[in-house]
Amino acid sequence: MIMTNNQVINFLKSNPALAVKSLEKIAKISTGLLGKITRGVRKLNE
Repeated sequence: MIMTNNQVINFLKSNPALAVKSLEKIAKISTGLLGKITRGVRKLNE
Protein backbone atom coordinates (compact mmCIF):
# COMPACT_ATOMS: atom_id res chain seq x y z
CA MET A 1 0.00 0.00 0.00
CA ILE A 2 1.32 3.41 -0.93
CA MET A 3 0.56 6.19 1.54
CA THR A 4 -0.13 9.78 0.58
CA ASN A 5 1.81 12.66 2.06
CA ASN A 6 -1.09 13.49 4.41
CA GLN A 7 -1.43 9.88 5.55
CA VAL A 8 2.27 9.75 6.48
CA ILE A 9 2.03 13.03 8.40
CA ASN A 10 -1.10 11.90 10.26
CA PHE A 11 0.47 8.52 11.07
CA LEU A 12 3.65 10.05 12.47
CA LYS A 13 1.78 12.67 14.48
CA SER A 14 -0.62 10.10 15.94
CA ASN A 15 2.25 7.79 16.95
CA PRO A 16 4.68 10.02 18.86
CA ALA A 17 6.35 7.02 20.50
CA LEU A 18 7.89 6.05 17.15
CA ALA A 19 11.50 7.13 16.84
CA VAL A 20 11.73 9.13 13.62
CA LYS A 21 15.49 8.55 13.38
CA SER A 22 14.95 4.79 13.56
CA LEU A 23 12.27 4.93 10.86
CA GLU A 24 14.59 6.94 8.61
CA LYS A 25 17.38 4.43 9.16
CA ILE A 26 15.14 1.44 8.40
CA ALA A 27 13.69 3.14 5.32
CA LYS A 28 17.20 4.21 4.22
CA ILE A 29 16.16 7.83 3.72
CA SER A 30 18.00 11.01 4.60
CA THR A 31 18.27 11.95 8.26
CA GLY A 32 15.79 14.70 9.05
CA LEU A 33 13.53 14.03 6.07
CA LEU A 34 10.55 12.79 8.10
CA GLY A 35 10.84 15.75 10.44
CA LYS A 36 10.73 18.11 7.48
CA ILE A 37 7.70 16.30 6.09
CA THR A 38 5.77 16.51 9.37
CA ARG A 39 6.59 20.23 9.68
CA GLY A 40 5.39 20.86 6.12
CA VAL A 41 8.81 21.99 4.92
CA ARG A 42 9.01 19.22 2.35
CA LYS A 43 6.65 16.76 0.63
CA LEU A 44 7.21 13.12 -0.10
CA ASN A 45 7.82 12.18 -3.71
CA GLU A 46 4.56 10.92 -5.11
